[in-house]
Amino acid sequence: MKKPIRKSKVKYSIDLQDITVAVDAVTFCYANGKLEIALVERKYPPFQNMLAIPGGIVLNRETLEEGTRRELFEETGISELGLIKEVATFSDPNRDSRRRVISVAFLCLVKQKFELKADTDAAAADWFKVDFLPSELAFDHAQIIDKVLSKLKEELYANATAKHLLPDEFTLREFQSLYEQVAREKLEKRNFRKWLSAQKWLKPTGRFEEGTSHRPAEYYTWV
Repeated sequence: MKKPIRKSKVKYSIDLQDITVAVDAVTFCYANGKLEIALVERKYPPFQNMLAIPGGIVLNRETLEEGTRRELFEETGISELGLIKEVATFSDPNRDSRRRVISVAFLCLVKQKFELKADTDAAAADWFKVDFLPSELAFDHAQIIDKVLSKLKEELYANATAKHLLPDEFTLREFQSLYEQVAREKLEKRNFRKWLSAQKWLKPTGRFEEGTSHRPAEYYTWV
């Protein structure tokens, strides 16, 4: 016969949670040979007038992805994403001076450089080249961008994620430049082309650059 389960007499002191969940939409585009990120100027404290990643508090009725899409649209006007992917959670208890806020960062890619239109709690919105980001950003957003860039690098090497950034036709020079800007390092051309050839992602179009001072490069597209 099984012995009855007795309730423990030990009393536990449990802190009631008072946590807010937010999302950050780390959004990249690749235009005119440059990888750029969408940033907004904060309208209100804390970090008023400083640049930040578009984002905000998730509503009770929303999933994290739905909240990311809504916040991105409200603060920049971007409504079309080629890719949206959850990357990491940032939970330092002191990351927001107002209250305990846990933020979930999403990698967002767009295939064209949309004209950004700030609204809600964003005073302005613009694209910034990843190579020349401001030295200071609001909250822990510099750390978030570094983490998401590392994830983007993984994605670019793991699959054909670059199709969400590059135009429909592009040169191998443009392709390699994108990888170099994400990796933040110069890649050896011969080795990179050898690796790319093994992926079998691309096919030549038979069309070449026109009006260039150097040898015209052939355009490629996705298989």
